[in-house]
Amino acid sequence: GELGNLETLAVEEDVSLGGRTITARVALHLAKKFEEKTGEKLIGNTEKAAKKAMTVLMKLANKAKEVLSANKQAPVAAEELFAGKPFFYDLPRTEFEEVCEDIFPRGTP
Repeated sequence: GELGNLETLAVEEDVSLGGRTITARVALHLAKKFEEKTGEKLIGNTEKAAKKAMTVLMKLANKAKEVLSANKQAPVAAEELFAGKPFFYDLPRTEFEEVCEDIFPRGTP
């Protein structure tokens, strides 16, 4: 059988919407949770160790995002995130969706 032709009628792209935007939003959310649990501030902290901790949170947020694509909850764990303090948090998919709710609708028609 013949498959026929496919014609592209329009192409639209939002370069600000993407995985990195979502990952960064989740990382900031996790940083706030860490601050609530420990009293240690990461957001806006210019210490080298705080910047390193935010890099770790970006990696953890990216992994959590992947886990949440197929699960209702994602464990987030760092033995020693900042100032010698660990960070363990279970991120529910519902919370993830709330944190990113203003981002998600942009990707739908």
